[in-house]
Amino acid sequence: MEEFCESKNVTGEFFLGEGRKVFGNLRICGRDTSLKLFDSVELPKSSEQYSYITGLLHDGNWVSLHGNVLLGVSSYFRQHVGLNYSADIFPHCVAMGPSLVPDSDDCVQSVSFVMKDASSVFYEFDSFSSVTDPEPFIPLLENDAGMDVKFGCHPIIAYFSGKFEIAVVQTSIGEIRTDNIPSHDLGGPDGVRIDNYIAVTIKPDEPLSLQESMRRLRVVLRFFGLVIGREQGLSHLNIVLQSDEPKESLPVAVYRTMEDVPPQEEGRKNHRPHPRDILVSTLDGPEDYSNLLRAYLRSDEDCHDARVRLQNSLRNSNSYTIDRLVGAANMFDILPDKMYPNRVELSPELAEAKKEAKQLFKSLPDSVERSSVLGALGRIGKLSLKRKIESRVVSTNLDKYLPGLVEVLREAVNCRNHYVHGVPGWVDYSDRTDLVRFFTDALEFSFAASDLVDLGWDFKSWAVSPMTYRHPFSAFVKSYPEQFRIFKSAVGR
Repeated sequence: MEEFCESKNVTGEFFLGEGRKVFGNLRICGRDTSLKLFDSVELPKSSEQYSYITGLLHDGNWVSLHGNVLLGVSSYFRQHVGLNYSADIFPHCVAMGPSLVPDSDDCVQSVSFVMKDASSVFYEFDSFSSVTDPEPFIPLLENDAGMDVKFGCHPIIAYFSGKFEIAVVQTSIGEIRTDNIPSHDLGGPDGVRIDNYIAVTIKPDEPLSLQESMRRLRVVLRFFGLVIGREQGLSHLNIVLQSDEPKESLPVAVYRTMEDVPPQEEGRKNHRPHPRDILVSTLDGPEDYSNLLRAYLRSDEDCHDARVRLQNSLRNSNSYTIDRLVGAANMFDILPDKMYPNRVELSPELAEAKKEAKQLFKSLPDSVERSSVLGALGRIGKLSLKRKIESRVVSTNLDKYLPGLVEVLREAVNCRNHYVHGVPGWVDYSDRTDLVRFFTDALEFSFAASDLVDLGWDFKSWAVSPMTYRHPFSAFVKSYPEQFRIFKSAVGR
């Protein structure tokens, strides 16, 4: 796999269709990625002409650029040459390797990637180590063919166990397997080493288009970002194309310019999540991880919008805003209705009063106020946002481990209503940013934890295990008693 770097510049010939070939310089640098094309003949000014571009680089690799945006076409004058033209293009996806990647054909056989924090989830601590008592191994090494080693008093023998496969999970989007990819040198006077990276591979049942492959990749990365506690930058991302030709079956490197962040650019470099903070890992075996991943992917079509909202919220890390609070509360509103109990049963008296009130207001002339009251009457019996949130917390027993959580969440909705509808609050929220932060964390935790518990996550075992503050949810759970005390003191009830 080719490792991402901070910036990469390549040149070559690029093809715009109808056989037109122009010189270009491609700079791959995350969101600053750009392709600059040059020609002595005027370049097209229509964006459609640049939506999919292919090229042959001077290093022999093929390159394809997908989802391109034309930033502008300009002209300039060069002495002794005359008028020349250039075009600046921003690609959303770049594929580079021994063969071209079609824009829409179902040709992607597998997607492989390496995450920054993969070893925290796939904590195979016994796969690589050194022996504590090397003495029994010395005769074996002395008898090894070609070995002429004189051993001293304290030899060091390191090893890889040979266990390449970590986990293989059959899911609704295909097989997702994780493997150790070790490498080593032969050693010498400067030492010897064994390195390893952990690769995750998505292999669908049938070949997919590049766009669909990247969509499935985003879902899987969203799952890992949630269980790890921070969005995952990728150090490698390759695809393998379906082909009968061996050359065309070689990996093609893919760069997602708006999504892939080189690991060295990520914050908190020295705060790698601890395996005990991770919501699920292979530390005690792959079963829990496999079951949760399988269930998450199976349910994602229904919960996609709300989960993406959570991902965007957690992406803000330590930046807390009113918009983040409102978004955290609204996640519960965009979950499908089947995630909640049926309508609230109204007493006969309340049902009759609702019926009579609707008839009365329907008889009035049309107005904004009339429509508002009729809308409110129509919502009677439906679950309010507070009831939706409470049902998720109570049905998954989160309130049993965090006493008072329902009360906190009710006040969090009051805070949200203050900023959305102008409803007065019990406290001056603008003066108590600590409470706004606590409410935001409580909403995000409750949404994610209840979602995962529904999918089979053992919250109780995770909550009682030793943990640090390196996952936002472990930080919330550990600080909850003190934060709840501050909350009770502030609201005074």
